[in-house]
Amino acid sequence: MEANSQRPSARIGAASRWMETAPRIRIAAINGLARGGGAEVALARDLRVMAEDADLSFVQIA
Repeated sequence: MEANSQRPSARIGAASRWMETAPRIRIAAINGLARGGGAEVALARDLRVMAEDADLSFVQIA
């Protein structure tokens, strides 16, 4: 299956795996809302820099 024909979740998973193994320090700059997947990406980084009014959260469905 070509990369462009993958489901968005598969592409995000592949990108996350690549970022986890990259031989560099990974920094997330958060300005505004980071919910769900955005929060997951931010938490997977080595360092997070957030604006004072940024909001990092998970939206859970019961």
